Amino acid sequence: MSAGYEKDPHQRGFNRAIDAGCLYCHAGRVETIGGASERMNVTEMAIGCERCHGPGELHVKQRKARLPIQESLDDSIVNPLHLSRERQEDICSQCHLSASANIAVWGRSKSDFRPGMRMSDFMVNYRTDRPDTAMTVSGQIEQMRLSRCYVESKAMTCTTCHDLHAPAGKLDKVEHYRNKCLSCHKTESCGLPVKTRQQKAKDNCIVCHMPKGPTDIPHFSFTHHRVAIHAAKPNDKLAESDQLVPIVDVSHFPEHERLRLLGLANDAFAGKLAGGLNDEMRYDPFHRALSKVFHDRGRRLLEEVRSRGLRDPEVEDFFSRLHWRKNPELCIEYAESALRSQQISPATRKSALYNLASSHFDLGRYERAFPYLEELVKSERSEISLMLLGICHQKKGNLPEAVRLIKEAILVSPDRADLHIYLASIYREMGKSGDAERHLQRAKLLRLKVPQPG
Repeated sequence: MSAGYEKDPHQRGFNRAIDAGCLYCHAGRVETIGGASERMNVTEMAIGCERCHGPGELHVKQRKARLPIQESLDDSIVNPLHLSRERQEDICSQCHLSASANIAVWGRSKSDFRPGMRMSDFMVNYRTDRPDTAMTVSGQIEQMRLSRCYVESKAMTCTTCHDLHAPAGKLDKVEHYRNKCLSCHKTESCGLPVKTRQQKAKDNCIVCHMPKGPTDIPHFSFTHHRVAIHAAKPNDKLAESDQLVPIVDVSHFPEHERLRLLGLANDAFAGKLAGGLNDEMRYDPFHRALSKVFHDRGRRLLEEVRSRGLRDPEVEDFFSRLHWRKNPELCIEYAESALRSQQISPATRKSALYNLASSHFDLGRYERAFPYLEELVKSERSEISLMLLGICHQKKGNLPEAVRLIKEAILVSPDRADLHIYLASIYREMGKSGDAERHLQRAKLLRLKVPQPG
């Protein structure tokens, strides 16, 4: 199971899908198969040298050939030491800058980034316009940039404290990072008396100024990278007046792209709010209501973008989702528009395919839903797609294939009573009353023990 989820009473265990976005930061190099974000070929297991230094083929060739290095600067490889602070942090931000919302620039993706480039040309990160936002596991750069230490320094950056080639050992971590603090500060500058400091934190600066706190992952705490005097409980209660702002400068983008990025960011943040931002707020009804405010804000921005003639797949998919289960014909129209783009991401393609398939299904057009569901089943492991495709086969009279698909859906999500009810109906149609009754009994037990999807 993913870290922290083993203690969550609502955890999905081994059912949580792992896609290319997850492995981007948890593996070295990954290639999607057939453009499907959940079918991958892992060509490099661990994070390798090229993640920070860029492609190394030319460097290897030149060093093997013992070619001379001109002016003592080897330009066959990226050395982060020679980059500006911003470009150095862009390298770290590949995995350590995940803010309130992270939106890909039109026609690009984060995987197109190479060290030395400007990350904001590929991905723009947004946060709420307040310092005490909910902490995320991969938000260290955002937090660091809010630190007074960082703001008042021209040189402080990630590698000021972290040496990737010689990380601090477990036994001397406290002393290692304390010495990093004392390279700029003096022990006398701490407001606590020495005795209190030693009793409370064992004279460890991190305990008070970079405390651990709840994150967006259930039951999982993480060191806060905003170096500060932290309140006992941060004031991270959001309000309708709060706005999303880009973490980096986006003035180099044309206005329609800035509107598009901000609109999609508001929609993405609305989705996070609906699910809760961390442990304490996971089922907060206030945040669920507030998600509608951000969603509506995103809708208005994207309506303006579309009125200017932009037919971007992410924007089209947004409007397809907006009309899902409300206006199937409009939902289909926008989804088809998204799929016509040659630059559609795997995640957006999957969303548009599902909107098309489920809308045709709801309208009773099982034959038209069929090809979209078949593509989804080949590219992902989702009980919904398997269930809908199984029902389509049932409608066509192919009952054995329907049984196989519903059984596979049950393997993916064994706690869903409705899957057993569908399977029972197919068995009844096949004349297998014993099998039908057995699955109806399982459905009854599941409904007693497990909250079912609405």
